Amino acid sequence: MVSDFQNREKEQIISKSQFFLLWEKHYSHVTIPSENRFTKCDICTMVKAEKEKTMDATKIKQLSNLLEQHNELQMDQRRRYHQIREHAETNPSIMSIIIDGMDQNSTNLPHCKRMQKSDSNLWHFRTHLTGCIVHGHQSYVFLDFMQWPHDPNLTIQVLCQVIFDHFNNLVTKSQPLPRKLFLQLDNTARENKNRCVLSFLSLLVHKGILEEVELGFLMVGHTHEDVDAMFGNFGKWLRKHNAYTVPGLLQGCKEANKTVGCATVLSINTVVCLSLLKCIMNDGMKTNGNQKVNKTLPIGCPNNVAPNSLKIDLEALSRAISKYQCLDEVDRKWWTDFIEELKESFVSPAPEPEQWLLSKVQDIVENASATTQSMGQPSLPDQLLKRHMETTESIPEVYCGKKKSCRTSCRSALPLPQLQVAPSTSLSETTLSTSVSGPTSGSQLASIHHGGFVALKLKKYEDEEPQIAQVVDIDGKMLTIDWWIGSYTANWVPWKIRGVQQVEKVSEDAVLRPISMNKSNRLTKELINDLRSLYSNCTPV
Repeated sequence: MVSDFQNREKEQIISKSQFFLLWEKHYSHVTIPSENRFTKCDICTMVKAEKEKTMDATKIKQLSNLLEQHNELQMDQRRRYHQIREHAETNPSIMSIIIDGMDQNSTNLPHCKRMQKSDSNLWHFRTHLTGCIVHGHQSYVFLDFMQWPHDPNLTIQVLCQVIFDHFNNLVTKSQPLPRKLFLQLDNTARENKNRCVLSFLSLLVHKGILEEVELGFLMVGHTHEDVDAMFGNFGKWLRKHNAYTVPGLLQGCKEANKTVGCATVLSINTVVCLSLLKCIMNDGMKTNGNQKVNKTLPIGCPNNVAPNSLKIDLEALSRAISKYQCLDEVDRKWWTDFIEELKESFVSPAPEPEQWLLSKVQDIVENASATTQSMGQPSLPDQLLKRHMETTESIPEVYCGKKKSCRTSCRSALPLPQLQVAPSTSLSETTLSTSVSGPTSGSQLASIHHGGFVALKLKKYEDEEPQIAQVVDIDGKMLTIDWWIGSYTANWVPWKIRGVQQVEKVSEDAVLRPISMNKSNRLTKELINDLRSLYSNCTPV
């Protein structure tokens, strides 16, 4: 992944020894445990257990190959997520969001870094934190007290609140709204991987809020990502600090992540019921068996989910608060008022909303679109445009020198020097310049051979530079190539995915020039300068 980042950013990264030197000098307090507390992948665990049981070298090698293929597959998925995340940080038309929940047993209240024996068996108030990161913009933490079922409604409410808040911030800053969403969720069918969430994402596209939504799930057992790192920072804070009340818990979450950007902490006051939402209407949609698909979209505003007090024993909590040795009178007073507010919320739930939050998001998008259309394109004076057109008109080419032979192929030699007349100069001030038609000349194409390397310029890979491949077959004007991966300053190696070499057929018109590398499979300095010049001047095929 480090080499992939280096190739994308075209930057030189410090050596491993220099990295460890800086770590020891400036970050000696940072340690990496040999084992973590997260659950492990089933395949990884089974393969390692089998390797420990056998002494057969052949079987150990087979198991190692299996584990390597498995890790390469999960790394491909993780690499894809990282690429989209980095792309969204620099591209305003793309929004990347990841949502996940924190371990529910870590945030029970009151929380003491040193729990007394007399307090350990008392009733604890359970809380749940849901983390969300809008990459390149803002982090969010949503708090609930187990009064809402952890189902698709909760996931949709969090996502809808984040989109609304993010779009509001962009409009306030006069920035364009994103048109594509990449959403990364955890592998749980109860909350995320279900038709209700998929239908809601389809609804976002149908209502014109977004043009495209891509939903991603990492491989089971390999889902620990940046949102979990945010919770990890909070877990370290909890091991060193006390949090006796809900405000203290939320303040700790902000302080724990202030070095990576302070998180916006919100309470989930209402959750709308969307469990009956099946699918966006689509005449061409297929169904399996007797499953029915809604042919109409939801009308009006969905109802609120009623809060559930089954998981909150307020009477036991009231008795426990009076017995906690760690609480002072101020904390006990806060807990008494808080318990009364909770009782009132169960008796008198929040009123039904007049407008769905998603409808507010749609209004933001429509208003932003109307504002852009009303502003239109800035108009320029006609005289200035006319003068600009005169100076940018194509100049007819005037050739000098020997006349081309009709029998000469267009790729057999370089085109003749051409005389270009600048619009603001006289004929006596004209200059001679040699132009090349096409990315490579006939003499260079003639030097392409089996096993040789070439530099290409394909439009579908125009973000990648340079594009290096090895020729494995030549059929007329079509080349069969093996792609290689590397950079201007790094070694080049064959590009394989899950052990399979990436092969492609391209036209010889896409070849910039044949190349050769040194013994270390690196590009020479002269070749690097030549390729940079070619890539900046030629048009991709």
